[in-house]
Amino acid sequence: MSWRASAAGLVVLLALCGCTDDARPETPAAAPSATAADEKPRATVLQRDFALDYRLDATTADGVPITLDGPRGTRVVPTVKDGTPVEAGDQVARVEVDRAYRAELAAAAGTSRIDAAALDALEEAAGVLRAPVAGVVDHAGGHLTLAATGTDVVTPLSGLQDLRLRALDIRAVATVETVVGQRDVACAHVWVVPDLDGDDESTATLRCRLPRTAETAPGLRAGLAVTSEVIADATLVPNAYVGSDHSGYVVTVVDGGTEREIPVDVGPSDGVVRVIRTPLPVGAELVLPATAP
Repeated sequence: MSWRASAAGLVVLLALCGCTDDARPETPAAAPSATAADEKPRATVLQRDFALDYRLDATTADGVPITLDGPRGTRVVPTVKDGTPVEAGDQVARVEVDRAYRAELAAAAGTSRIDAAALDALEEAAGVLRAPVAGVVDHAGGHLTLAATGTDVVTPLSGLQDLRLRALDIRAVATVETVVGQRDVACAHVWVVPDLDGDDESTATLRCRLPRTAETAPGLRAGLAVTSEVIADATLVPNAYVGSDHSGYVVTVVDGGTEREIPVDVGPSDGVVRVIRTPLPVGAELVLPATAP
């Protein structure tokens, strides 16, 4: 192809594309828009049911005495004598608030919304403690346990898993090998035992007591499906959008183009979103907080 033919083709192409100065439409220049780097990341306030849901590898093991205790800041007062046989559902103790712990929280509650919320939760923790399964009460050594024969399904917990599961009532279904093949069995009781030796990365062990009708053996591979109670219509905010100030947690809401910091009380988290107990408008826009908690 000659140079002349190439040049002619280029002229035709420019004419078709309308790329000459004369062919450009005269439109006003668009106003400059913020680049992606200039825009603050945003999220919205959500509302839906919230629950924890874990699928964990586990093993079967010989059963151990079941520890019966209350939340931090409480003490367990036995209401039956040491060595008393009890059935599932029988009252075995009272959960009472520790006065010294309550006094510490009350002193801090004046300047800390976090401690004020913890004080309210502590008062609600008092009540009756019942046996989760049949067994024999043992409160020698100052700790209340329930000696009950059976098989447990056990799995280690990381520190974050331990904290998240402590925040809500939980239940579990174990997948185990039995004499009639693999079965899914609802745990008769689920509890957490702190790891005191520190030999690995786990901080606690989750134990599931199998019902006596599940005939299995220790040392077998198993699985645990752990779910929590459901918080219906929970107000939820992504974890990264929860900040803090001098006295507690905050979120920053965009209202009519203005950023407004709102103090909030928080609930449990699944690692992605956190429950917000303070009323917030669903769908409200959020920006990242100035200070992370």
